[in-house]
Amino acid sequence: MKDALEGIRVLDLSQYFSGPWGSQLLADMGAEIIKVEMPGFGETLRLACMIRPEIEPLLTYLNRNKKSITLDIKKPRAREIFKELVKNAEVDVVLENFTPDVMPRLGLGYEELKKINPKLIYAAITGFGQTGPYKGKPAFDIIAQAASGILDVYEIYTYPPRIPFSDLNAGAYVALGILEALRFRDKTGKGQFVDISMHDMMFAYNLRAHVFSYIDKETLEKDRPTYNCFQAKDGSIALVVATERQFRNFCNAMGRPDLLKDRRFKNSKRRRDNSDLLFPIFREWIGSKTVKELLEILEKAHIPAGKIVPYEEAHKHPQIIARQMVVDKFDFPKAEGKPWFPNVFIRLSESPGAFRTKAPELGQHNKEVLSELLGYTAEEISKLKKEGII
Repeated sequence: MKDALEGIRVLDLSQYFSGPWGSQLLADMGAEIIKVEMPGFGETLRLACMIRPEIEPLLTYLNRNKKSITLDIKKPRAREIFKELVKNAEVDVVLENFTPDVMPRLGLGYEELKKINPKLIYAAITGFGQTGPYKGKPAFDIIAQAASGILDVYEIYTYPPRIPFSDLNAGAYVALGILEALRFRDKTGKGQFVDISMHDMMFAYNLRAHVFSYIDKETLEKDRPTYNCFQAKDGSIALVVATERQFRNFCNAMGRPDLLKDRRFKNSKRRRDNSDLLFPIFREWIGSKTVKELLEILEKAHIPAGKIVPYEEAHKHPQIIARQMVVDKFDFPKAEGKPWFPNVFIRLSESPGAFRTKAPELGQHNKEVLSELLGYTAEEISKLKKEGII
């Protein structure tokens, strides 16, 4: 069975989370991802794993199914090799997440590379994009979340966000942008530049910032008992009572059909306006039962509800197990315990993709790539290594 992206070749210079997550999504579906790393210590996350060996599995979380070569692109000879790959090795995509000036300064920016490969897709993830007064500012996930107003929405002012959503989503969207550009190339024969700004993306996600232009702040920030989280006897649940039918079913499930005759709760607007009256009713009933009891009652009433699962137990969820979403087939001797990873979550019926290999060793594929794609001899490769080029 052929993979969906078989035959697509990517030179991936990206580091940390955003770019590697994006190229991994492509690798899962069969694209050949060639990580280009610095000799000696590799990309920054690999260096962190060298310093703290117990976090080595994190490298596989972001870099499964890939190859690794080493090239010190600060050196002219290494840049020549990089250009050889772009020109002669049927490379479809270059991916990086440096600040906008880095690759052009090295003579490896899009304007330079498209001269030798006009069909090239060049994708760049940055904190603030390729234009505008902030374009040269360095940024990590937390900075994009801060500048877009997302941290304010979640009232995070004195601690970091627990999940790097800016990074992971930038990776997902760079993968989407690459696929869109490849489709355009299929139709026109032309390559192009894919510009992903984490700030742009998180601003687009900030629904509250956008609806604020036409919904007053007091209404916008008022919590609703009908879409909320509640404490049960032995845990917490998330609850949605959004429609009229759901509200009717919920009131009957609570044994409070009288609420259906109360004009203060006649419709969703009135329930929102009188949420201070509904909240204690909801809390008292939910707080009197266990999570298991609640879920059984609410399922029978066709009310969307779910247990708030502790993150350390998420991999034990029966649905996750049934969908075979946990992969634990790889050994990491330096890690504590048995690491597990999420499986491929984009399910294609005819070309489902696979979690085939863990992250490559640094420079593991130097010989393969240089000899098979560029025709270098063993002696030439050995000389490049001695000179610190690879």
